[in-house]
Amino acid sequence: LYVLTEYVGGHYQIGIAVGFLFAVSINYMASRTWVFTQTERGWVMGYVFFIKFALIGLFLTMSITWTLVEVVGVYYVVARLCAAGVVGMSNYLSNLYLNFQVAGKHLL
Repeated sequence: LYVLTEYVGGHYQIGIAVGFLFAVSINYMASRTWVFTQTERGWVMGYVFFIKFALIGLFLTMSITWTLVEVVGVYYVVARLCAAGVVGMSNYLSNLYLNFQVAGKHLL
């Protein structure tokens, strides 16, 4: 986000989208490998669900960030961090309960 905005000269919303979508693929592999190990959902279908939740998260991230920057006047990096907290938790819970369906399963 910072590099795309400050050094490339792109709009902060473009930086959010590029960074967010790039991170989704890495996040899926890490989540699937180390966090949601008890899932019975296949890798491809899990990725499809993960992308769906990520796109919803992207919309929420961009909306929250835009509101904080343009309406409230918060610095865009601070606004993005605030959005990350809200969206990160909602994405985790969505994947826990709806995608990987491992809520309540023992991790050991």
